[in-house]
Amino acid sequence: MLQLVLLASMAQNPAPSIEPMSFYAMRTYANQANFGFLSESWHLVMAPASYESMTFHLKKGDEELVTYGHYFDDTPWPAFRLARLQNASPIWMEQEGEYVAEYRLDGKVISAFPFTITKKSGGDAYNPTTSWSFKTPIDRMGQLHVDQASDGPAMISFMIHPAAEGIAKGSNFVAKITHNGRVIGVTPTTYISEPHNQRYWTRLHFDGPNGRGEEFNWSDLAKLTGTIKIDIEIGTKVVRSFTYTATAPGTIKGHPRSELSYSPASGHYPPRRIFGETGRIQMHHVWWADSK
Repeated sequence: MLQLVLLASMAQNPAPSIEPMSFYAMRTYANQANFGFLSESWHLVMAPASYESMTFHLKKGDEELVTYGHYFDDTPWPAFRLARLQNASPIWMEQEGEYVAEYRLDGKVISAFPFTITKKSGGDAYNPTTSWSFKTPIDRMGQLHVDQASDGPAMISFMIHPAAEGIAKGSNFVAKITHNGRVIGVTPTTYISEPHNQRYWTRLHFDGPNGRGEEFNWSDLAKLTGTIKIDIEIGTKVVRSFTYTATAPGTIKGHPRSELSYSPASGHYPPRRIFGETGRIQMHHVWWADSK
């Protein structure tokens, strides 16, 4: 009987995986002759006791282009590590097309991240220019996340590619929060600093007398039931809209890709992430959503 309980417990434990936004938000080089990226660190969720055998592999079809390993970590939670690559350097790609970045542990794929790069040439014979687009499955996804343990402020993180979406560099966005159709908060403006694909985040706030009220904390979020919608607005245009359903106070329905039963396991999106900088790192609960 004890053996059956142990086996059941083991079956329910999440497998090790890489948090997707920590990969897709990597540094990219999109205005060079070749496309490049530099992925220096990732959030390793449910980390094994040792991951010396963890390796990174870049594939294009059946062809394996790059393989490397050697990692270390500096995170205080045993199961959540900030895995950093030693001696990181950019990876450069000459060809357009579909690629997959795989992380393997003991030779088994634990996370796979597909992406597509497309080349665009411009300018003239005297001043030729090259730019690349970098498209990923999470380009229109967002994360509502919060440090429940400290009743921290609720936040929204999302990816946005201003150049590809016709958004001017230097624009500002706000996040507007509605609950069952009623506006309850608007965040301060956030400056869009880069034209390429990048992750942005902002803390959620209640409405206030001058436009911004108190921070919207986990204890506030946990009181809500019904539909919670977060719209990302630039001027009068809604560029992202994320909808969540709270089935009971403190219970927000998760994304199908965050279910432990999601298959393939290499495409699982963990409902946890690490947030903050070394020395002030927090563990956040995460709810993914697709933008409408």
